[in-house]
Amino acid sequence: MLFVQRARHAAAALAKTPVHARTLASLPDQGPEVVSGLQPSKVDAANKLGFKEDEGIVAFGAGAVNNTLLALMSQVSSNLSLVSRYADDIEKDGVTLHHRGDEYVVPAGDIKLPQTSVIKELGEKIASPRIVLNGRQLGGDYDEIFDSMGPATEFVVTAQNGPSARMLADAAQKYVERHPEKKAILENVVGIDAAMFVKMSATDTRAATVLQPGAKWVFGAYELLGGGGVALNQEVSPKTLEKAQNFTEWFKLLDATDAGAEDTHVTLRPEAVSGKLAKTANNIGGNYGAAIVTKVVQHHAELNGKTLEGPLPYGVLHPDFDVEGAFGELVGQDRLGVVRDQIAAARDMSLKAVGEYHDVHEELFEDVGINKASVLDAAKLYWTELDDNGKRIPSNHPPTHALAVFERRPSEPLLEDVIDAVGVCQTPEMRALLEAFRRVEGDNEPLSNDFKGNEERSWL
Repeated sequence: MLFVQRARHAAAALAKTPVHARTLASLPDQGPEVVSGLQPSKVDAANKLGFKEDEGIVAFGAGAVNNTLLALMSQVSSNLSLVSRYADDIEKDGVTLHHRGDEYVVPAGDIKLPQTSVIKELGEKIASPRIVLNGRQLGGDYDEIFDSMGPATEFVVTAQNGPSARMLADAAQKYVERHPEKKAILENVVGIDAAMFVKMSATDTRAATVLQPGAKWVFGAYELLGGGGVALNQEVSPKTLEKAQNFTEWFKLLDATDAGAEDTHVTLRPEAVSGKLAKTANNIGGNYGAAIVTKVVQHHAELNGKTLEGPLPYGVLHPDFDVEGAFGELVGQDRLGVVRDQIAAARDMSLKAVGEYHDVHEELFEDVGINKASVLDAAKLYWTELDDNGKRIPSNHPPTHALAVFERRPSEPLLEDVIDAVGVCQTPEMRALLEAFRRVEGDNEPLSNDFKGNEERSWL
């Protein structure tokens, strides 16, 4: 299968035979096929940590990360909102998370969807939430996020790649200079930098997401104002760390890891400087290559009078991917050699970019005990998944960049932000990968048919 078929949406999932409610996350995974609505034992445990079942949770930005977080948090809060211009699928189908062999379902209508174009709507509909989730692309409308914060707001979770905590803290400082009346509110907000050593795979609907096995969450605490946690070697205050630890204990209730791994795979650090390195490297190594190959195959399929039905998965970059079985009939045998060579080129460019990303952040990787070989091995592992028998196979799930180019919509500017932060002189491999992606994103002919070699920069 070249891509994930449309996941069953919330209405269909909820029509199944109900099973006893799941208990605490630390128990073995014997829960129902569908987990939906408040889970009483989790609500009781959350109450003991000071979190009520109607705590306001507002997510900014539709996508795999916020889908995952909203689905998990719906077990302990019934007061969820999503602010996004791309929420049509969620408005129609709700949210479904495929995880642990189950479906975590938030039915359509259970997530409030205020219009981002009307700022005044934010006041009444999502005033002063306890938790704010920022899943927007870096450089999005931060003012809208700060506008939503009020006296009850205690946490903001930054859940993008790259230096998202630093950028949000910088924006917060500029915001209070323009809105001094909000300074006391933002000073009370604890930042949670979600360094997710996880793979969240898109499906062919924005309403459904797959959380792959092995999820590990490393939270970094930081302060929106004052620099704590976002400046190198500057840890947060004891008060901030205590609040962040309480959030971490609450998050452990939500089934966010493999069953039984909550205490080891949900952890907290007193700063948010280097925690996202591995996830960013993995996305550089998989997202762009799969997106490029998606357009390559789509192009050659059209030349053969055929249509590619969906974005290609991470697994297309894996050497064991069955290129002939997947694309032989689609692109035609006479084009198969060219497609195979171009996949190899995309794979090669992706790994070179990952290696370069390590090199320019070598000291930070050393601080968390990760060497270059481990970074490259992790990137290759990101192209795989475990099948039902526990065998590792090429992944069947497409990354968000592949979905974006297939749907002809903007993608997250991950490489752009890394290159801007580091500089062009140190990033020739990342720039080469980005240039290749930009060509296919702009619907130019992806690759020339006179492909000569992986090492040549003129292969586009």
